[in-house]
Amino acid sequence: RGSDGGLPRPKSPLRMLSLVITTATLAAGAAAGGVVSSMRPGDSGRPSARLTIGGAEEASPELAEFQMHLHRLSESAEEPSRLLRALLGYIRLAAARGGGRPSLCLWDPAVRALLDASPHALPCLRTAGFCDERRDQSGAPFLFARRVRRPFLAAIEAACEHAIALAERDEEAEARADERARDASRAVGSAAPPGAEVRPPPLERQGAAVRSGGPMLRAERSARRWPQPAELLAAADGDGDGDGGEGGSGLGGLGGGGGLG
Repeated sequence: RGSDGGLPRPKSPLRMLSLVITTATLAAGAAAGGVVSSMRPGDSGRPSARLTIGGAEEASPELAEFQMHLHRLSESAEEPSRLLRALLGYIRLAAARGGGRPSLCLWDPAVRALLDASPHALPCLRTAGFCDERRDQSGAPFLFARRVRRPFLAAIEAACEHAIALAERDEEAEARADERARDASRAVGSAAPPGAEVRPPPLERQGAAVRSGGPMLRAERSARRWPQPAELLAAADGDGDGDGGEGGSGLGGLGGGGGLG
């Protein structure tokens, strides 16, 4: 017992401190559920690029938003496949990045036609990197491309190609419906007595409904499965480390000089 009659004191405070630290470390390792034991020698413990991308839409909100605008553009535009092909061309322009920074003149007729055709075209272009707006000496407005990670550009390019394939399928179905409607109208007209009024058959009205996105086509579209953002990013992962940007965002830092003030 100690000189004061109390409990015995440890002979070495450092030894007791070491015991406390060791006990706490073992308890933390047990609570981790084997996470520590699964690390390989030399593993820094940082998540890999695949884990950083994740398995849910939250891993890339920019890509999820791009798909939302892409889907609405496909559903609302008069000629979706033509507009989507134009959009894909600008996405590939942003990915090419030859000399200088890619740019789009907002007064260019082709760019203007794309933007006027759907309010969802500009958000898609901005997601692809065309979000740095400047004017030249004449006052013409340009959208300069910021640097975007190549895997992210590859993912939105794949999403655009998927949307083009669906739009072309719809347009082919509408063309076949129109042809059937015309054939039915000609058949009714040839069988009617001379001078009789020929009314369009129900098939022609059905063809018009298909052209405007009738119930059958809307049901088919709603049942389609669009690729999830994580799937697109996983497919694009490994295409390269990219030429700018870091973290989970698709957009990185600004690129090189442009030529506009």
